[in-house]
Parts: sequence; C-alpha cells; structure tokens
Amino acid sequence: MISVISSPAIWKLPDEITSYIMIIICGTNETQFAMPNPNREEAKHLSQVCRRFRRIAINTSAIWTHSTVQSGLTQDHGP
Repeated sequence: MISVISSPAIWKLPDEITSYIMIIICGTNETQFAMPNPNREEAKHLSQVCRRFRRIAINTSAIWTHSTVQSGLTQDHGP
C-alpha cells in the first residue's frame, strides 16, 4: 500500500504570503532585500512551478515591473 505524504507547508500558505516570498526571491524594491534589478528569470521560473504559483506570480506585478532611467550625463560638483 502506498502511504499518503502530507502536503508541504508551502501549499498551506495564503496567496499573499506566497506572493511576498516571490517578491523577496526576485529581489524587487518592494522589500528591504532590494536588488537594483528584479530577477525576471527567477520570476519566470516561479511562474512555471504549478498553476497556483503561475496565478500568484502573474498577479504579483512587483516581480515583473521595473524601470531604470539612466542618462549619459555626468554631474560636476565644482572645484
């Protein structure tokens, strides 16, 4: 007889907590663990784990939205 293994704790977490964990993993500016650019590759991988993770990832705009504005100008602070 095959024994039934209980579900891992990650499946019992509310979607909001799972979303926040995804934000931390991707290192977006929504957390104190922010990195300069969110890791979209991580976001893509998270969205491919299962249907639930895909739904949560797609609805977590912070892991997909990032814009950087850079100018070629240098700033001279004087003598």
